[in-house]
Amino acid sequence: MNWDGLNARIDLVMGQTNDAFRGSAIPVTVEEAGRQEIDFQENQFGIFNDVTMLAARADVQALRDQTAADLVVLMTDGDYTEPNTWDRIFGVVRLIGPSEPDAYAIVEAQEATASYTFAHELGHLFGARHQQSNIYNPCAQFGFDCGDDTPGDAHGYAFRTGWLNQQRWYTIMHQIRPNWSPRMYFSNPQVEVQNTTIGAWNTNNNARQIRDANGIIADFRPTVQGLRAWIEGPGYLPLYQPGNWEAVYTCGTGPYSFEWYFSYDGFNYYYGDSREITGGTLYNCNEYLYIQLVVHSGDGQVAQAFHTVYTDYCDGAPYRVAYSGKENVSAPNEITLKDAYPNPFGQTTRIEFYLPESQEARVEVLDLTGHTVKVLAEGTYEAGWHGNEFSSGNLKGGLYFCRLKTRNYTQTKRLILIR
Repeated sequence: MNWDGLNARIDLVMGQTNDAFRGSAIPVTVEEAGRQEIDFQENQFGIFNDVTMLAARADVQALRDQTAADLVVLMTDGDYTEPNTWDRIFGVVRLIGPSEPDAYAIVEAQEATASYTFAHELGHLFGARHQQSNIYNPCAQFGFDCGDDTPGDAHGYAFRTGWLNQQRWYTIMHQIRPNWSPRMYFSNPQVEVQNTTIGAWNTNNNARQIRDANGIIADFRPTVQGLRAWIEGPGYLPLYQPGNWEAVYTCGTGPYSFEWYFSYDGFNYYYGDSREITGGTLYNCNEYLYIQLVVHSGDGQVAQAFHTVYTDYCDGAPYRVAYSGKENVSAPNEITLKDAYPNPFGQTTRIEFYLPESQEARVEVLDLTGHTVKVLAEGTYEAGWHGNEFSSGNLKGGLYFCRLKTRNYTQTKRLILIR
């Protein structure tokens, strides 16, 4: 994986982790302190030794001090293997935290998103743990337990939904499990997915552990920061059910004022100005709700936050589609502009469009004023799929639009650039 690809992966896992926190009702946001490419020789059978070496390296410690990073994660293209079982190992931490001198992790970049490995290892640094052996023991065939039976309530969870409980899911801190599917949640007995609780009091409550550890970790490398804002509330809604979102902010001085903007198409927004807001009912499967929050502090600072809400399930089935880059789908029969991936994004995102026949087309990125900031494609294209990488360059963070135009057709998608 090249540096540009790794940068894009980092942008995605940061957003993914924060989405998981929000969806799990955890009032915690992780922010990137900095990123740096380093030389690191991986040992295929030595990931546990590698993470110890990472924590001991003077250049890594210096970089951590320079950026005031509370936690350090090495994203690697290494291929680690467990020597006893020959299973792949996608990530590891120096010590299940919170522990300032041991707050180091290694994550295989290729598995950082699809398996939620980045969020999983970050959860370990907060003190969250795997499921107990009585829920799932992946080492049973080898005659020993490798679940986590440590006393306490910081464990991952597995649950069933749907008709006759045929749909089988596990949360982020649960180990990868054959014939079960991961859901982008940390265990929390106060959260339900499809009317099913995704945790258990006193035994399976990652959310409580992460909340309790947040203040400890934030003091590892205290920094003075400006006004920051984020949105607390659901990232997924069932059909016909309104949501409730709250503005959360830190730093700056009062009084504070709030601006909320809601849209179903990325263009037409309606407005609210309270600390909390209710609405955003989704009426169709596959529908998106786009939320923008602007917070003003009494000392003149302004902070923005963005949030995307999806239809959670239709007719009892969850609706979650992740683009893997290797989709095997039949070609559409009409002009199509795909959603950008990743989105929200930091450095780069990929934009693809489909033409059912050869014709002229133009793909451009617009700012909120309608000004074209970049033309991604222009000319005559053959029938089929076409793709381009959009690099944000020096653009400011915020809301942008990607527009596909042909002679008789126009389609627009929303982009969120995070800085």
